[in-house]
Amino acid sequence: MKKSVLLIFVLTIFLTSSDLQAAQLLKSQDSELNIGGRLQMLGVIESLYDEHKDDQRITLFLKQSRIRIDGNIKGVNFNTELMFGGEEVPKSNSVMSLLESYVDFHLFNCPFTGKPFSLRTGQFKVPYSREELVYDGDLDNMDRSIQKLGFKLGRDVGLELYTQSGKFAAGIGVFTGGGMNLPQRYLPTTMGIPLTALRIGFNNGLDKDALTPHQTERSGKTKYAAYLNAVYSKDIRLGHGSSLSTKYTDYSLLLNKNWNPYISSVVSAAPTGKQRTFEQAEFWQAGTDISIEIPVGAKSALEVTFEANTGGFTNSKGAIKLTGGVLKGNLDMEKAEFGLRYAALFPDGNFAYYGGTPAALHKIINTDTIHEIAPSIVVNISRNMKLVMDAPIGLNTPVAVEGGHGVYNLMMMPDSTSSANPNAIVGFSGQSRIESQTTLTGRMVLQVTY
Repeated sequence: MKKSVLLIFVLTIFLTSSDLQAAQLLKSQDSELNIGGRLQMLGVIESLYDEHKDDQRITLFLKQSRIRIDGNIKGVNFNTELMFGGEEVPKSNSVMSLLESYVDFHLFNCPFTGKPFSLRTGQFKVPYSREELVYDGDLDNMDRSIQKLGFKLGRDVGLELYTQSGKFAAGIGVFTGGGMNLPQRYLPTTMGIPLTALRIGFNNGLDKDALTPHQTERSGKTKYAAYLNAVYSKDIRLGHGSSLSTKYTDYSLLLNKNWNPYISSVVSAAPTGKQRTFEQAEFWQAGTDISIEIPVGAKSALEVTFEANTGGFTNSKGAIKLTGGVLKGNLDMEKAEFGLRYAALFPDGNFAYYGGTPAALHKIINTDTIHEIAPSIVVNISRNMKLVMDAPIGLNTPVAVEGGHGVYNLMMMPDSTSSANPNAIVGFSGQSRIESQTTLTGRMVLQVTY
């Protein structure tokens, strides 16, 4: 035991005092190659009312284990990022999985301004929502707010044209709509409209470009950025499914079969088997995000960010809509950061899931607003190590009660609506249901980059 404590102490001193940084494998006049990575250890204390199990829960996870390779070759920039283990994608558990792999290169100059247009192609984040586009390693909360559940698009395969001309910044891209790591399948197809995303606005020195929030040096001056975002797709039928309904990760509540009853292919469960139908649906989102950074003293700055989004999904079976937003203030004092974030989701009353035999429609929540209030503290231990702590308070949080077993927080595990199915697991007794609670959570992440 004493040797283990001593080893942990020595490692902590080493990591704290060392100036770890990405290794530069190659540097020449026209080429550069870098390799680095990130490790995140996450501890969580959660408190909610559970009539079957403990109200307080303590868990420890390896949240992220990443390897990143980037650089440029004769003006062509490239980036590849891999994750190890399950992380946020349970279906790829215990395997190495590709997160991003893309290239950026100059395509042409605008005939009116002379400014360059660049093309990004490969697998990368869909250009929508400032909160989602912020790089994972730069977050000053353990995770993004509950708003991301409603509107996240995640990574997808496609291409995007973007430019930065003075203060004007814009990007427009076309994507498959099926998400990341799509296998090659050549299936019968009914064409629709691929996922098309637009992000356009003004960037007064705050962002690197329309696709990359922040990552610019602090100048001692007030900087700001404001964008409009839009996404549209008319579902493409592929084989026995469709592009929107077969997405296996990074889907929002609007595209989650456990929340959206209209996206499900199951219309009934007759004694002879489930009857299926597939219909083309329209999916859209629109929103805005605004951020301003104001210097406070020589080495400190106050950043205030606001974002609002709305979206919908419609087919012949029905329609579902969602609205949400997030407001955050963050005081960055170089060695420490102090933040306060408020987020809300305003769902309509059509969120539901199919459960039981025969399949019955069960409402998830009423139209009451779901709130999240999250104070946060970031301690920058060294250049490459930081401690991120936050304490989200959930108000009117939907939870799934699995009768005789326990409670699942649906803002942390949104796919767990199935746990509220009647007689979901044989042997458990009690009423299964979905209800609203006030939830308290304390989270701490130790992040080391190298």
